[in-house]
Amino acid sequence: MPQRQSNAKAVAQALNSDPAKYAEIIIGEKPVAKGARFHRFGANGALRVYVSGPRRGKWTRFGQSNFGDMIDLIRYVENIDLPAAIDFGKDLLGNKHEDLPPIDTAAEDRALKAETEKNIRTARYIWSRCRHVSGTPGIAYHLGRGIQCYPAFGIGFRRLDPATLEKLDLEPDAFPDGAGAIVYAVADRGKVHYVQQILLNGPNVANVLFPKRSYGELMDGAFQLGEIKDLLVLAEGPATGLSVWQETGLPTWVTFGSGNLSRARVPACVRRLIIAADNDPTGEGFNAAVDAAEIFIARGIKVRIAIPASIGDFNNVLLDAGGDEVRNRFRDLVDPTPYLEARIAETLAA
Repeated sequence: MPQRQSNAKAVAQALNSDPAKYAEIIIGEKPVAKGARFHRFGANGALRVYVSGPRRGKWTRFGQSNFGDMIDLIRYVENIDLPAAIDFGKDLLGNKHEDLPPIDTAAEDRALKAETEKNIRTARYIWSRCRHVSGTPGIAYHLGRGIQCYPAFGIGFRRLDPATLEKLDLEPDAFPDGAGAIVYAVADRGKVHYVQQILLNGPNVANVLFPKRSYGELMDGAFQLGEIKDLLVLAEGPATGLSVWQETGLPTWVTFGSGNLSRARVPACVRRLIIAADNDPTGEGFNAAVDAAEIFIARGIKVRIAIPASIGDFNNVLLDAGGDEVRNRFRDLVDPTPYLEARIAETLAA
């Protein structure tokens, strides 16, 4: 296994010589957007491949638990094991990987630490430019989603001047009703380390490429609503979390993506957990909730899943059917145990 891991690193390092080129070959499509640091792939640009800087050759998929180096990207796209991914990479490279010098992992770690610290500083700067959402155009944005309750900390609004728009590579003409942003913050011991910024044209989401942008390092944090005793709700997105918190009164944490549900640093006092899953057409939201449930059940936490009766998330439920239906779905909870048992049976039968 150590030799195999060494081979994987060598091949990944060789692919890093031109991550933009090899990512297109591996993924099988052109990027939907190109930046100086990373290229975006997929219909909504959720898959990022870093083409420069300390993370060169790394990739991540927003809202999911998929990430890694170029070998991991091959495994993700092709759905193959490590040995097959190494062979795939070698086929792309020929023999280029054989004469590479040893990887300086200490230098890589130092560079990554420096970039992480820079990302967190960016998140803190953005948050420092915000004021509380009360009394701002951000209120109209939330009212359009049926949301009227706000925490004392964690939701801000900032106006975006022409200089800021230029830094974001945005045209002022895209904001005829005024440029601004709703910002959701994640903090640890009062210090912000991650923000999600939603670009607004007046009270509406701006009609620009990638209006939702994240800065900083989420780690195992979450956007937190309410005071925890022994029960906690986990939700994927801010609108979902705010809808649940407003209509049920239950303390709710937002993890910014289904893949982050299992990463949340749930306090030791929590003995009961409800995962507010999105009802996606593909079943991705429910499957991610079951994945997270397995991890928390192993920690001795009782887990149930709340899911909308029709396609959408709980903000859609609030808008389409009202608060009563949100509360009804939290009375009709799903026990994930049968789904976990079915997975085990399928694995044993394979």
